[in-house]
Amino acid sequence: MTAPLLAEWVFGNDNSEIVRAITTLAQALNMDVIAEGIETAEQLMQLSALQCKYGQGYFFSHPLDTQAAGALIAESLCGMAKSYLSYGTWISSRGC
Repeated sequence: MTAPLLAEWVFGNDNSEIVRAITTLAQALNMDVIAEGIETAEQLMQLSALQCKYGQGYFFSHPLDTQAAGALIAESLCGMAKSYLSYGTWISSRGC
């Protein structure tokens, strides 16, 4: 799904049936849907309600160069590890 479709859906041009149809069709065909251009928490919540598991957009991050993207991913992994592990063996070995 593209950014203009999502923006129009959330801001009232009622593309909700189109978005719903795309996600339903993809799920019926065992395909993943990747929503592009997620900019607001409202868009994310609506997509989540449709069980759209993947997305990208400024809501998550502005475009990053390779090093910054790597740092963001590492930070995210360290955050997840800290929430699941009670001891720091894995964390400390990766510099978190």
